[in-house]
Amino acid sequence: MIKVANTKIKILHLEDLSSDAELVERELSRGGISFEKIVVDNREDFEDALTAFSPDIILSDHSLPSFDSISALQIVKERGMQIPFILITSAMTDELAVQIMLEGADDYIIKDRLHRVPSAVLNSIEKFRLEKEKQKFLNQIAENEKRFRALIEKSTDMKTLTTYEGKFIYGSPSISKVLGYSLQEFLFQSSKDFFHPDDHKDLRENKTLLLEKPGESFSFQYRIMHKNKNWLWCEGTLTNLLHEPGVNAFVSNFRDVTERKKAEEEILKKNKELIALSNHLQSIREEERKSVAREIHDELGQQLTALKMDIDWVLHKQTNPDSKVIHKLQEMLNMNDGIINTVRRISSDLRPALIDDLGLIATIEWKCADFEERSGIKCGFISKVRERKFSKDFSIHVYRILQESLTNINRHADAKQVSVLLTENQNELFLEINDNGKGISQENLHNSKRLGILGMKERAGLLKGELEITGNVKQGTCVKLKLSLENEYTDS
Repeated sequence: MIKVANTKIKILHLEDLSSDAELVERELSRGGISFEKIVVDNREDFEDALTAFSPDIILSDHSLPSFDSISALQIVKERGMQIPFILITSAMTDELAVQIMLEGADDYIIKDRLHRVPSAVLNSIEKFRLEKEKQKFLNQIAENEKRFRALIEKSTDMKTLTTYEGKFIYGSPSISKVLGYSLQEFLFQSSKDFFHPDDHKDLRENKTLLLEKPGESFSFQYRIMHKNKNWLWCEGTLTNLLHEPGVNAFVSNFRDVTERKKAEEEILKKNKELIALSNHLQSIREEERKSVAREIHDELGQQLTALKMDIDWVLHKQTNPDSKVIHKLQEMLNMNDGIINTVRRISSDLRPALIDDLGLIATIEWKCADFEERSGIKCGFISKVRERKFSKDFSIHVYRILQESLTNINRHADAKQVSVLLTENQNELFLEINDNGKGISQENLHNSKRLGILGMKERAGLLKGELEITGNVKQGTCVKLKLSLENEYTDS
């Protein structure tokens, strides 16, 4: 579980039933969360609490007698406040879930699953904290870039002339300003003495290329020694003008880019940290799904099976059967079978057991058959991949991308047929999903509110893969996933 600082979390809870508010408080305490909480049940008190209480997170029931969660979210946005928001409600349709997430909610919890409240609160607060840190970092980078740009604009590039033998015969005044040398210390010295030893090989190779192509310029990025013995990263161009009368030298034009190099290295470091964090959060989410799926399948499934047996026992114990009673018991059996099937479907959607037991390929084959049965859309699957067990993260990310693609097809494509193809070469695995529907538009493809597509791209990125989605009007949509099959992604 994610840990937060040892301070009380200020929680604003929008709820009109005191019993439900108490249940939430009980789960928070059971989760070991230290918190301070205010419960309100109307718009006026909610607005007052936003100002006076300054909550760290908002928990909200969806529908109150004179207020609802969407209105509460809009108030928060209109005030320009950035506060994590979790919906806690008795029931949730797909449409409401999509709407509330688009409005800005961070998560939603059904009231019969209140055990999720502590982890959801901590995850939302941690996600919000990381987003603030990310934005702060981006602002810092932008500010650094602004300062660096001003430095470049106000500084004159360094220029030198170097003989064939590698002696400096000219240096612009900016040499002293940037590198610290006086022109007397710089001129007629060997250029080799100023460059980092690790760059000498590149210097020789570039000189060879320049000699073969008089008049042409080459870009370079080398480390040059400052007078104080520190190394500065400099980039620029080098041109062979040995053939030009009056010049007879290599002409260089370069500038100090040390700060930019440091910023780039810092960005790469932060990106790796963000990728690692995203991967960690995905793993937590998958483990939660696995746990919930197991609980639903094992606990609720067993209870429903026992209930079916009891109803069947009552049905067969009727000594003087009443047709209405028999009919009602039969209806109960049928309803129970339907509930059992629903439980199995929900459990499989959360985390298919096949992916842990039989692996990725068998799970994709099952998913295509299950999709065809549920949606009525013909879905063919062809695999040209060698049977083996892929790593857990690799398998679940590929499966989730397929799952999201098929969900989008069912909801939006108006397709009659889908084909899923899984292939590989020596180093890469390819998943291709094609439908013959109406095709995704470029507007929808690049719509930042399309959370499903963003999630697919994020999963592909976590596996260092590439995801390409193309669509043509009335010609369908094609999703192509390309992933590396390096050792770190598969089990032997």
